[in-house]
Amino acid sequence: MSGGRIATVFAICTSLLLGNLALPQGLSYTPVPSGFDFPADERVLLDAVSRGDEEQLRTHAWTVFAGLTQKTRQNDPNSEAVWETWYTGDEVFSAETGVQKGLRSLKRDLVAPRQFSPHGGAHLKAAGESQLSSTLFNQELKDHTRSEKLQLHRTMKAINDGWPAQTPVENRKVKDYPRGAMSLKLVWMPVAKNGMTAIPTWDEMPVTDVAGAFPRHPGNVGLPWIRAEVPFPRAN
Repeated sequence: MSGGRIATVFAICTSLLLGNLALPQGLSYTPVPSGFDFPADERVLLDAVSRGDEEQLRTHAWTVFAGLTQKTRQNDPNSEAVWETWYTGDEVFSAETGVQKGLRSLKRDLVAPRQFSPHGGAHLKAAGESQLSSTLFNQELKDHTRSEKLQLHRTMKAINDGWPAQTPVENRKVKDYPRGAMSLKLVWMPVAKNGMTAIPTWDEMPVTDVAGAFPRHPGNVGLPWIRAEVPFPRAN
């Protein structure tokens, strides 16, 4: 993807009550509606970054988040949100060709994040500590990936083999994705039934932790994330 674009990544946290989800039959992809600053002008965002305008960047991020969480069926209280209709990794990167087989549904392909267990160690289980993740992709990203055949190992190998051996890794790139291409990294965390659970959030502040110079928030799985969101359990 283009190195000049800003990628907005959302960690959507929820309790793992997956058994209560009503799965619609024949789920249809829905894009972010207009009016939610997506896709934004990258020049405006890069200017905000250069000026350190955190307020503008946060406003943009939360506006896009609001678009992602809009109902796809406005008059249906059980409607899925926009982001729930996006494509799974299997749908985007499957080596198979042709049309989608069968009906799409709110399938959750949850995996334990590999970065939290680099040596195969046990995963933490306490509320606010253990995590599962999944990824979703919008139509623009899916279409570009499959039209360029980037889901195929032979395509990626051919691109990489086409570069001279001395080409730096950072200069080995695929054809730029369109500006509207977007992927979501979803992080799922169990939330305590009673009381509050601090869920750490990452906004690239700080980027590195030099010799433990930055404070560590309780429940942040050992990472120097100094901000947290606190969801309130429903009364019922």
